[in-house]
Amino acid sequence: MLVTILTWLSVIAGFMSAGAWLYASNVKVTREAALEKRRKRAEKTGEKPNLGGLELFGAELKETMEAQVRWNSAGAVLAAIAVASQAITQMLRGV
Repeated sequence: MLVTILTWLSVIAGFMSAGAWLYASNVKVTREAALEKRRKRAEKTGEKPNLGGLELFGAELKETMEAQVRWNSAGAVLAAIAVASQAITQMLRGV
């Protein structure tokens, strides 16, 4: 029973990891979305918003990289879960 659960956990985490990494490779944050995020952050802290930035291929560079980092991190955690569950499954089977 536990081996079956771990096997399914590995499969599901593996697919989710692939999806997160695929999304990370394509995620883009537009200039408008980046500016809105900066304005909201400035409102919370009471500071003046930084409206500068660098746009590259239609995406705001800093915010796009931040989004990619979040999705890459999620993909890595899910891949680690997949591999760990595979290793535990093999240990339980006595391989």
